[in-house]
Amino acid sequence: MKYYLQLVNNVRKQKYPIKIKFGLEICYFEKFEEFIKQQTKDKEFDFLLVSTHFINDFAFDHKPEFWNGIDVDSACQSYFERSIALAESEIFSGIAHPDAIKLFGHKPSFELDGYYARLSKTLAKK
Repeated sequence: MKYYLQLVNNVRKQKYPIKIKFGLEICYFEKFEEFIKQQTKDKEFDFLLVSTHFINDFAFDHKPEFWNGIDVDSACQSYFERSIALAESEIFSGIAHPDAIKLFGHKPSFELDGYYARLSKTLAKK
């Protein structure tokens, strides 16, 4: 992160006709919330985006074959519940690619409208 912060500081010293904002996309792991807070505090980032690439030990967006034997409904439910919890955490400014769970075409047997509504309301509040 040292070199990225140097870049941020160098660019911020320049005068551009637009404001350039800097931030991070952070892959979320629940047990590392405090670590994330410590690593990003006082860095003057304009935003912190969060993404989920794992549900427990399941790397759902890494390879299509990782889905073999996975309960799609359960994975989607866990993914969206986690996304809502991330939005409620107030650590992050927003969520990157909030529909990544469907990357390889897997869709649950239930409608996601309720999750989308809850997620958007939570993001709007926070």
